Amino acid sequence: MGWTDEVYEITSSQVDEMAKTAVIIIGIVVYSGLVFRFYRLLARRTMISIDTTTDKKGLIGWISRQNKRLIFIILYVLLTPTLIGFWALVLSAILVVLNGGQELSSVAELAVAVVGAIRITSYFSEHLAQDLSKMLPFAVLGVFLADGSLDLSGLELLREEGTDLVITFLTLVISLSILETVLRIVSGLVDRWVRRHLPPEVEEAMARAQDLAENLE
Repeated sequence: MGWTDEVYEITSSQVDEMAKTAVIIIGIVVYSGLVFRFYRLLARRTMISIDTTTDKKGLIGWISRQNKRLIFIILYVLLTPTLIGFWALVLSAILVVLNGGQELSSVAELAVAVVGAIRITSYFSEHLAQDLSKMLPFAVLGVFLADGSLDLSGLELLREEGTDLVITFLTLVISLSILETVLRIVSGLVDRWVRRHLPPEVEEAMARAQDLAENLE
């Protein structure tokens, strides 16, 4: 074997290693970006906000002119439970990966409990809710980086559980939807009571600060 062949083999091996490293880097960036977008959404006190002013054009403006109660139903009965259920499903898959030997019904309960805790804490501190919501996704990333592999055998149990698991999961998601509705109502009542006892200038300053925070997000 000549020196050219040796150089070729060394170069080929280095290129392969660089390609693997590049794939890992891209994977970490994409995964972290998705987690960043989703956990910030889940940890927000108001997950979905829509401008309901009646002078808006298009579908939102038409709905606003018809009935604002319909907006409430769309946001907190349809869209918000869908997002919460999706994130609970993602956390369930993460918990299955972290602990493949646990029963899936227990995993679903834990995932829903985590999501419920995140939603409750978001009404007190969004920063705390963000820390909770990104804990498990980045734990999976840490396990992958430490071991170089993930135990995906637990995901096969999802097919075996079938209808029973779906019913259990939907029941838990419905309970989360009820919790979110109660939190929204209580929060609205508390905010209304606080505003009645605040000076007008303080209320205006708080409103401007809230608008600024939403724009920064």
